[in-house]
Amino acid sequence: MSIPYDKSRKDHERDDIPVSVERIEVMVYPNQVEDIEKVIKEFQVPYVRTKAESYGFECYYYIITIPSELTDIILDKFVNIIKDKQKLNIITHYRAESSISRYLKMLVNDFIKQGLYKPKPTTIESLVTKTDAFLKRKIDLYFMTLIATIIALVGLVTDNVAVIIGAMLISPLLSPITSLALNSILGRQKQINQSLLYITYLLASSILLAMAITFVLSYFIDIEITKEITLRTNPQPTDILIAVILGMAGGIALLSALPEIIVGVAIAVALIPPATVSGLGLGLNDITIAFGAFRLLLENVVGMIMGMVLIFVIKGVSPRRYYEKKKKKKVAIKAALSLLSLIIAIILLELYLN
Repeated sequence: MSIPYDKSRKDHERDDIPVSVERIEVMVYPNQVEDIEKVIKEFQVPYVRTKAESYGFECYYYIITIPSELTDIILDKFVNIIKDKQKLNIITHYRAESSISRYLKMLVNDFIKQGLYKPKPTTIESLVTKTDAFLKRKIDLYFMTLIATIIALVGLVTDNVAVIIGAMLISPLLSPITSLALNSILGRQKQINQSLLYITYLLASSILLAMAITFVLSYFIDIEITKEITLRTNPQPTDILIAVILGMAGGIALLSALPEIIVGVAIAVALIPPATVSGLGLGLNDITIAFGAFRLLLENVVGMIMGMVLIFVIKGVSPRRYYEKKKKKKVAIKAALSLLSLIIAIILLELYLN
């Protein structure tokens, strides 16, 4: 269904609809031209078509300008009609820095008003690109985690809240957790495993470093159990609920591209301090401190993942292709059962210890 341009609409009625523009470039063989142009005409978006040649084969190259609100919908259609296993069939998508077009503003408004399509804030591909960047175990991120651990340890031992907050801000632990939540929704088993390993490596390196430093320092100074340390050794049943809510906030921030919220979530969920306290407890050979802090850390991680997954489900984040959706169901069930088992274990542990 196409939306005609309403020339009777006054200028001021069109100008108050903010819209950002993205571009999709499509290269296809001639046998797919009809399918591509059918989608373009359905949405009435501006485009340019060029006839070209590549590797001795005739092909067509499209540059399509699309309002951001409709990008995900149009990409969905292209992905399901273009045979992207063929050499020349390629879809490229990127966001334009700025644009001026009253027509596109009107187009978005009419689509939304008539309820024909539900706009999405961002594309699956852009989400995957953001999260996959953190799956490679870069040495820099390990160093950032270790630096954050040292800073957190100083803040905890000296009872300095400002220093502890500084450690939370530079910690990269939130990124692999986000990756795990997103890939659980998309059914990408390999990436789920990578995210789990990465989270484990980062947390283990933080705990072991804190343990080693504490063990050495304990021979030279008396390490006092400060208020900030004690706060992280006695998790409450409400902590996992707070972590779920913060995970939801993190999911919204990712979908809405609001880095300011991510910073707030990083401070609030505080993954590095409990990991550091757990290592500190091991360094002092105090199992009560180590275990209490580890429980809090586990609750925060599980709660964050649950909250993000919940938001992704509500916002309709899912794979584009039908066979990916089928695969996603199996992976999602396994992930849900694993999370549920962890939650039950945490709850039973809380009840037993309290």
